[in-house]
Amino acid sequence: MARGWSLDPAPIAAIHALILAAPDRRQHLFLASCDGEPAATASYVAFPRSAYLIGGVVLPAFRGRGLYRALVAARLAHARARGLTLATSHAREHTSAPILERMGFETICRFPMYFG
Repeated sequence: MARGWSLDPAPIAAIHALILAAPDRRQHLFLASCDGEPAATASYVAFPRSAYLIGGVVLPAFRGRGLYRALVAARLAHARARGLTLATSHAREHTSAPILERMGFETICRFPMYFG
């Protein structure tokens, strides 16, 4: 995940360790590999009635192989198996949003973001 977003891996590793150690874990982590290499990652947070998909990233060398879609499908299946039938996400308009729309998600709002 850190490599996909060009971030320092230490803070993300620490957060993931906390997530995995939580006794009432609500966040679920997913990893996709390709040719034996870690290639993409994603997660979702389980709420009482819905799943919030977050953290999807595919390393540049592995893009265009369906890994993002596979991780969406895996998260939805995992959530559905736990009785969650509504999934939401906050997606970037020019990257993941079109993929999610092709998979059946509906855009319900757009909002501007400032990166300073």
